[in-house]
Amino acid sequence: MFSETLSYRRELYLGQQITVSVELTALSASGHRWGMQHRISRSEELAASVRLTGGWLSLDTRRLVPPPAELVAALNALPRTEDFGELPDSVREGGAAERQRHAAVRAFSCPERSGPGRCRRTRRA
Repeated sequence: MFSETLSYRRELYLGQQITVSVELTALSASGHRWGMQHRISRSEELAASVRLTGGWLSLDTRRLVPPPAELVAALNALPRTEDFGELPDSVREGGAAERQRHAAVRAFSCPERSGPGRCRRTRRA
């Protein structure tokens, strides 16, 4: 999950019957990025809403990857909000050339690179 926004509208009490709906707010073509909205109601009154965005990540590479076809089918079967939007298929558009450009910028801004994502600066006395 990348982000989550929760809005409380009404109090709920232990033992009350509630209804939770799920709607898709956004989806990428391959299904690896998505947005959802949960609406929690009691007696037709909105008690809370939750909007979240997320993606399907590889635990090995820590990069977005396409999810299993069954999950994509399940996401596509969800009802969609009125403001539904399509997300780009990739976090980094442009592929290898774009990654090289980002690497060059990082190397320029941190010449004493000590490893991936780290910048070691020496202190001057």
